[in-house]
Amino acid sequence: MKRLFQFFLFITCLFVNFPVSAKIDVKVIETPTLKLKAWLNEDHSIPVVSLVISFRAGGCFVPQRKAGISSLLAAMLTEGAGDLTTQDFHEKLDDLGIELSAHADLDRLVLTLRTPRQHLQEALKLFYLVLHKPRFDQDVFERLKKQALASLENQSQTPMWIASRNLEKILYGPHPYALPLNGTLESLQRINVRDMAKFMKDHFSLDRVRLAASGDITASSLGKVFDDLLSTLPLKGFRQKLSSIKFPTKGAVSHQVTPHPQATILFAHKGLPHSHPDFMKYYLIEHILGGGSESRLMTQLRDKAGLAYYANTAPLAYRYVSLLSGNLGTKGESAFMAIKKVKEIFASLRDKGITQKELSQTKKHLVGRFPMGFTSSKQIASVFHAYQIYRFKPDYFEERERIIQSMTLKEINDFAKSFFDPASLVFSVAGRIPGDKPAPESDKATQNTLPAK
Repeated sequence: MKRLFQFFLFITCLFVNFPVSAKIDVKVIETPTLKLKAWLNEDHSIPVVSLVISFRAGGCFVPQRKAGISSLLAAMLTEGAGDLTTQDFHEKLDDLGIELSAHADLDRLVLTLRTPRQHLQEALKLFYLVLHKPRFDQDVFERLKKQALASLENQSQTPMWIASRNLEKILYGPHPYALPLNGTLESLQRINVRDMAKFMKDHFSLDRVRLAASGDITASSLGKVFDDLLSTLPLKGFRQKLSSIKFPTKGAVSHQVTPHPQATILFAHKGLPHSHPDFMKYYLIEHILGGGSESRLMTQLRDKAGLAYYANTAPLAYRYVSLLSGNLGTKGESAFMAIKKVKEIFASLRDKGITQKELSQTKKHLVGRFPMGFTSSKQIASVFHAYQIYRFKPDYFEERERIIQSMTLKEINDFAKSFFDPASLVFSVAGRIPGDKPAPESDKATQNTLPAK
């Protein structure tokens, strides 16, 4: 439902509160047989090991008529493998204190293992079965599909889901990113077990994999672990060329009429990928704009103007598009005033820039605190995995603070002047606005195409 905003908290952990001064040791290893690269944080202080393995098998690679396969596959992978039924599999995990999970996003399907060091070998056997011998039992599949359909039926009535789906259609057009990650009521009905097995076979390959690890394991042991887990996978997977998405140059406001008295407003501006040389300038400004409780959007929209209950932004970066995304909630009668105010805040940021006080406070915040959620081997392995996807270099941990502290006010404001364009903002509104025609009794949204005001 909130997939445009699913990275808000994760992005905060990755960038807002991560100090380079906290020593994080990054070892880039190469597995001895398959010659695969992996990032490792070797830490023997706690007897726990965490592994992350992901494949380019996310939502953008599924057939249009069967959207939702990647999410269903992720759910099925931990529902039994080999000779172990769903119940046997979960009992085995519980008895040994092993955590094994899977999830899909737009680009990748990610599997994460966390295990006590003493049970590592047993955990690796289970992980191997998941990767090579998932059961895909029909009764389990039908149960999970029924749950997915019920969840989707409920989500599809919420203003956040309605506004999000509408914004994705506007931004992504015919690109597969416009397909709902969890599918539609129609597409889920079309998916069968054979579809999932074929999708897994086509996309779980060595040329589509990324690896990360953290905890009580040596570099030499880890190389063998990954080789053993992946050695029988095909070298190359299904080839599918997708083009990058160009952000619209002309802004728009799209309104979906729903029965809800409040208005949920999502908006987007072009963004930058993490690998871009100006990314940290962009991220610092984004934090000032809408990344915290004292951001410009919160103080000017909520505290001063009383036009919003909340207002947030986050930098989202996928393989084929980067966005500065935002959302806010307001009363229906305040929707267009709030949209106008957002544009004014963007214009002020472009024309007047930020202040020295804002820059100093944000720099201090960015380097000053270690995130509460970044204290376990599982968290570290997940971040190591994400940094590889973002194409960071291993020395980013050492370079980050230097990059932040070296940025000057003039550099930041020159960047803001050239980058931000309030006229290109795209807004998606869901809710009741005075003057709307009544929403249909079925609670399904109807659309009013409105001029950008």
